[in-house]
Amino acid sequence: MPFLHEVEVLEADIDNLGHASNLVYLRWVQDAALAHSTALGFSEQAYISRGEAWVVRRHEIEYLRAAVLRDRLRIETRVESMKVANSVRRTEIFRGSELLCRAATDWVYVDLARGRAQGVPVGARECSDLSLMRLCTTRPASDRSSTPCTIHIALPTRSHPLFTTRPQAPPENPQSAHRNVSRSCASA
Repeated sequence: MPFLHEVEVLEADIDNLGHASNLVYLRWVQDAALAHSTALGFSEQAYISRGEAWVVRRHEIEYLRAAVLRDRLRIETRVESMKVANSVRRTEIFRGSELLCRAATDWVYVDLARGRAQGVPVGARECSDLSLMRLCTTRPASDRSSTPCTIHIALPTRSHPLFTTRPQAPPENPQSAHRNVSRSCASA
């Protein structure tokens, strides 16, 4: 199931041709990726405080239709693959049901001090939606088409402990630190 991010096309997004600039589509792709990571407890500042960050190795973008001023757009993004030091993310931008743009981004996990790729922390790999998608897509195709797969997980409502710089006291009620989330993989 993709992560959903919504935007509205603003005056500043419009180029000389009267539609959203190609660079703005790229910004929306990156903003959706960051919003997804942050929603999972991995904010940009948390990575940077550790001296690590995701950086783009390659973007592939296919522009299919133009977005214009005041369009409300839905951006769907998901992690397609996760390897030792990189991840591929697929993103699609819609106006209603109309697909405007699709993109694939190859992200590399980098040690900022060394300027070199390094392994993605296990906690970040385990929190990606990829592990959830595999649970659904490894079932027989007949099961996927007829029976939706719903996965119930508990996501932290605070920053992920992997990115906590100082120890945190455990909550008095362990359930209070989490919110229950249901994910359906029927469309995966």
